[in-house]
Amino acid sequence: MIDATNRVTQVKVVRQVVRLKQGTRQTVIDRQVRPRLTVVRAGVQGPVGTVAEEVLSRAEAAERAAKLAAAVADQATEDLAALIEKMDAAFVFHAGSIAAQGD
Repeated sequence: MIDATNRVTQVKVVRQVVRLKQGTRQTVIDRQVRPRLTVVRAGVQGPVGTVAEEVLSRAEAAERAAKLAAAVADQATEDLAALIEKMDAAFVFHAGSIAAQGD
């Protein structure tokens, strides 16, 4: 939860429970552990609906990379289709040569 002074309050109950049985005796150790919290970045958020320039540039770079990947994939598909067509033609040629020798 974020309050008016931009403080973040985290509430999370973390418990460690250890049960030890030895014959007919049983011991239970139950303790609460302090939560671990790491601050990744601190700052002030801009107005609603705005996006940082860094985020926009990263999105544009991702879009360019996606378009390049699509173009490479299209070219690979065309190359593979041409290769299969040539292999099929070579198979037909050699099958015809073998069939002609058998007669």
